[in-house]
Amino acid sequence: MQPDHNSLTAQQTLAAYQHTAFATKDWQNNGLNMQHVFNRSAIPDDLFQPLAQSTLDANHYNQVILIASAGKRLWQALKHQLDPSPSYLKQNDLLDNRHFKNDHYCLDKREHPVDEFSQQQFDRFMATHAAGSDYKIVYPKHQPPFFHLNLQSFGELAGWHHSSPFKVGINIDVGSWFAYRLLILANTEFKPSTKVNSQSPCLSCPSSHHDPVLNPQTDLTGQSDSNFQSDSAPQSVQQTKPCVKQCPVNALTDQGDYDWKRCFNYRKQKQSLCQDRCLARMACPVAEQHAYTLEQIQYHYNLSRKHLL
Repeated sequence: MQPDHNSLTAQQTLAAYQHTAFATKDWQNNGLNMQHVFNRSAIPDDLFQPLAQSTLDANHYNQVILIASAGKRLWQALKHQLDPSPSYLKQNDLLDNRHFKNDHYCLDKREHPVDEFSQQQFDRFMATHAAGSDYKIVYPKHQPPFFHLNLQSFGELAGWHHSSPFKVGINIDVGSWFAYRLLILANTEFKPSTKVNSQSPCLSCPSSHHDPVLNPQTDLTGQSDSNFQSDSAPQSVQQTKPCVKQCPVNALTDQGDYDWKRCFNYRKQKQSLCQDRCLARMACPVAEQHAYTLEQIQYHYNLSRKHLL
């Protein structure tokens, strides 16, 4: 069977975001396909300070490793825990079953399945490829002591992250379809990564001043949203970017303003079009080949909505 062209294209665009130490088959198939290794000396003090002031003995470590997942592959790998038999997984050789045959993940029953999966993958990688190295996973963290970590700033330092109107990190190669999964303090001797140099795709985003602005009281099928408040922000012909136009409550602007209260309040409404998705994010035309599946989008946005209620 010939490799899928779209799959190959997606892999090629990720090459600049990958570290050679993680170029192993068992790692590549898990969907944690963005890695950046920082030497401690390359991290600004203000960014490292929350770690240094914690009880983690952060100054004891000489490197920091940032790992993210882009696109659909991590989701496919995680679902493989539920059913190792789907033919599409076998055909594309997404996973080596030797590493997963004893694992049983259930998205509905486990509290943090994505986090558990990601940590498990890193632990296995270190046991195989850097045995004896001292390391500590500091994100995700579900047990005290808790402290604030600005993952987006680490992403900016790696060259992965630019701000978008809908306030999800974005870059030209994978769009907004990536998420930070792990931040690790480590005493390792990996070669430091090179920063990805790219301009924000939002600066050159195609737009048309003549396109109609989506009526915030009408969803994409033309059905009325009966729970929408009539005193919402006025429509404006200046809303030109696809993401800005698709926001049902005009919470975004081309200039980067974001009314988070309007966004969050709308998401909490029972008839909201954005309960389990972000229409603005889904309208973004950048790197569409990496877009999450609807099931994947709904899973993560349903989780985030729970924190708003």
